[in-house]
Amino acid sequence: MALELHKTLTMQEGTCPARAYYLVGKPHYFRKWRFAYFEDEPTEKEALSVSPQREIPVPSCWQILGYGTHQYTNLRYPFPYDPPYIDRNDPCGVYVTSFIRLEKEGKYYLNFDGVDSCFYVYVNSRFVGYSSVPHCHSEFDITDYLEDRNELRIIVFQFCPGSYLEDQDKLRMSGIFRDVYILHRPEGHVFDYTLSTFYDVSTGEGTLKVCADAPCSFTFYGDTGMQKTPPQRELCITLPVRPWSADDPVLYRLVIERAGERIFEKVGFRTVKAEGNVLTLNGKPVKFKGVNRHSMTENGYVERFTDLKRDLLLIKGMNANAIRTSHYPPHPVLMRTQECMKGSRQGISEKESRGTG
Repeated sequence: MALELHKTLTMQEGTCPARAYYLVGKPHYFRKWRFAYFEDEPTEKEALSVSPQREIPVPSCWQILGYGTHQYTNLRYPFPYDPPYIDRNDPCGVYVTSFIRLEKEGKYYLNFDGVDSCFYVYVNSRFVGYSSVPHCHSEFDITDYLEDRNELRIIVFQFCPGSYLEDQDKLRMSGIFRDVYILHRPEGHVFDYTLSTFYDVSTGEGTLKVCADAPCSFTFYGDTGMQKTPPQRELCITLPVRPWSADDPVLYRLVIERAGERIFEKVGFRTVKAEGNVLTLNGKPVKFKGVNRHSMTENGYVERFTDLKRDLLLIKGMNANAIRTSHYPPHPVLMRTQECMKGSRQGISEKESRGTG
């Protein structure tokens, strides 16, 4: 197909349904790519035939690497206002890498945690899908496109109609700025699940509810020991727990198992209520003292675990207890990073913060 989706109101095509964010197994990360830059949009033939020579790291932003120019604008758009059209040249980056499929069994999912502003996915020169949601997770089932040796080609455009919705007061950067990886999963795996918790201030008990899209075995590690269930779609348990708070982020371990695969989660129990004009957390009044935070470092939009932890330590050191995430979803690991703040036994390692347990 021609490269036309980024000129339409299409948000995504060929992506998997949205799901809970988790990592499982041993993700295969793509850290090095060959890169070619076009100052204006290429034809599909040009984008698919170009043989990039320069090797670049991913995640990265191409402005940091010397392609294009940095731009800061707030009230004005970086292109003539004519929604949904982009009436200016639209720079493009072509990323190419390769890998060998070691096992033919199971499902292969190609994941992107962040790409600005939109991108097309090709596997072995076959079109797989398209996404234009820069700061959100996009996933593609590439199982049927794979051979023994495979080429991944990602075509990224700097602007698309979604750029009208993402006009913000920040430095604008482009490229694959978060991780790209493959999850190799067994047939029949669980795909999505939801967790919800409630803390009863009067009894000191917490209630955990889990709903999955397929029967799973759930194992919960609490203060009174381990509880494991036979395969079922839903779990609802009530038991004595210690409540979660920002100052004491008590977390419990939950393991979700199906088809020989295990997903590790951390679970906290809290209850937030508005009682008149007072907001309470676990029955106690709380005031929000927040700060504004952009996903920005010296490497552009690229954030390492150490960057996230450093920022949270600085925020906590200034006695703030809330973060405004600046118009777009933050790095998915940010919400897990607070688990290591105290260095207590509830803290987690960098590996666990990625959800692999």
